[in-house]
Amino acid sequence: MGRGGVNPIFYGFVLLFIVGLHVFHITIIQPESPYAFYFFSIHAFLQAILEFLIIYGVALVLKERFHRSVYFIFVSLVFTLLMAHVTDFILVRIMGLTFFNALDLVLGETLDNFIEMLQLTGIPLAYWGFFLLLAVVLLPAAALTTYTISSKFSNKSFEEITIRRIAKAVFVMPLLLLVVDVAFLPSITKKEYIRFTTALPFKTTIIPFPSEGVALSGHLRRPDNQVAFTMEKKSDLPNVYIWVVESLREDYVTEKTAPRVVQFREENISLPYTVSGANATQGSWYTIFHGNSAIHWAETRERSRDGAIPLQLLKQMGYDIHLYSAAQLKYYNVDELLFGENTKLLTSKNVFPHYPPKEAYESDLQAYGAMMSDITREGNEHGKVFLLFLDSTHFEYSWPPEYPAPFAIDEMSSHVQVSNGEAKLDHLKQRYKNSIHFVDSLFGSFKDTLQTKGMYDQACIVFTGDHGEEFYEEGRLYHASHLSSMQTTPPIYYKLGTDNDLVKSKATIAISSHMDIMPTLLDYISKQEIDISFCEGYSLLREYDKRLGIVARYNGNRTPFEFYLHDGSLKCLLQFDKKKSVYDSKGLHIIHFFDRNEEEIEIKGASEHLKAHFQQFLQEKFVP
Repeated sequence: MGRGGVNPIFYGFVLLFIVGLHVFHITIIQPESPYAFYFFSIHAFLQAILEFLIIYGVALVLKERFHRSVYFIFVSLVFTLLMAHVTDFILVRIMGLTFFNALDLVLGETLDNFIEMLQLTGIPLAYWGFFLLLAVVLLPAAALTTYTISSKFSNKSFEEITIRRIAKAVFVMPLLLLVVDVAFLPSITKKEYIRFTTALPFKTTIIPFPSEGVALSGHLRRPDNQVAFTMEKKSDLPNVYIWVVESLREDYVTEKTAPRVVQFREENISLPYTVSGANATQGSWYTIFHGNSAIHWAETRERSRDGAIPLQLLKQMGYDIHLYSAAQLKYYNVDELLFGENTKLLTSKNVFPHYPPKEAYESDLQAYGAMMSDITREGNEHGKVFLLFLDSTHFEYSWPPEYPAPFAIDEMSSHVQVSNGEAKLDHLKQRYKNSIHFVDSLFGSFKDTLQTKGMYDQACIVFTGDHGEEFYEEGRLYHASHLSSMQTTPPIYYKLGTDNDLVKSKATIAISSHMDIMPTLLDYISKQEIDISFCEGYSLLREYDKRLGIVARYNGNRTPFEFYLHDGSLKCLLQFDKKKSVYDSKGLHIIHFFDRNEEEIEIKGASEHLKAHFQQFLQEKFVP
């Protein structure tokens, strides 16, 4: 080949790979209209061609103007680039994160958190080591080998494709994309735009989708990390039991999947619409125990060493707090975020983390067994808080091999298998249901034991999930990807001693969230309306003109910048204008409005509607 030519077979493969992957990605997303499919298919094809032209142009420049070693270093990295595209495809399908989004989050993590994130995938660390070896050594070697071998069969090179012609093509392609935008974009909904753009090579269109925003009167109010009053010690305190089940979605709690939990729900307090604090664990745990929006979880972690104020107040009242967890609480320093420096609020701490080959159900059995042993110990009938965190319902979804699982499993499905289509989803859902059934059996045994011991009637029990789980209903898998109703509607069921009618007699509560758990418990146990202004939650025992759910999106180790407001009838999805400094934001971007049934609403004058409908939030949460 002449100096101006490069291997046509090698770069032809690169072209086919990039075009094929991105067009395929578009085809497996369900559009709401044919316009969306055609619009984004054309965009994917043209953007992929543009990306290839840039790669090919760089190759020409390096080959013609630099030492040949520089050119072959570039060639060695081409297959690693293609691997990044495949990784991007999987991350977008499962997490709603692009490759560069994920890289940015990883770079913001501590080493301990990063290792824990790898462990949570269920993939052994040895496999991750192989992936690193693949990216750094094996793929570069394969690229050079492929290039060398294919060169021997390349009778023709792209001699006529010069740097000048590449530059002209790179200039023309955006113009073609602009024409496509002008022709199709007015027929595309915002919801479709957001879902499809993450599948494009450049993750955007030439003309961005128009959006509205609202200017803020001040900056976001920081959370109170101290309380100005103390609680008096009380005698004969009812025991409090809080069950937090990983990835538990409300509409999967049925007679078939969870008969004992359903019985508990029907006998006690369940509300018509409940939302989590976030679509990921650390944010929701913060919301449950601090009573504040998960927007503040990272800020509180950095500024406070005292633990959750509601737990401090329970300690002041005379409670001993016992923790039993199948989850690793050092993740994101959640243990100190909830329970203070050196977990000082805890009377006992029992943590049973699970790393491959140990499965989540094994840790659940250990945590549950330790809790039940303590519950039934003499002297623990009053004045105790028992906190249980269970993990069987986290993917990969597990239960003991001898457990009589009611839902048949035909075959195993991996994350990669289900990321490229929905054919394997039934098997995944069956596994999820079996894991819920297993947790339900533990809850049933717990309830039976309390009743046998005469400890059930006076007990305060809260049963909830930390967030939900999605199976591609809104284009994503599992959780922590976006704020769909599937990912943010866990069950929240209460039993307040023998006084459940205190809540049942109230007017219908349109919405309740994780923020309300601690204010409700504090009100009930103290037998008075205490000052709960330190948190954003609402007590179920009080009357309010309007209740609000605030649900934040996962943002790794950082403060969430995306959230939604929900008052039970209207949901508004929002983003702060400063994604990496939300407390300095001067505006909110309006992404979507939804009705109670999660149907997208097109509202003219969206900013004025936001200000009118959520005026209280804007006035109370932002200060000059």
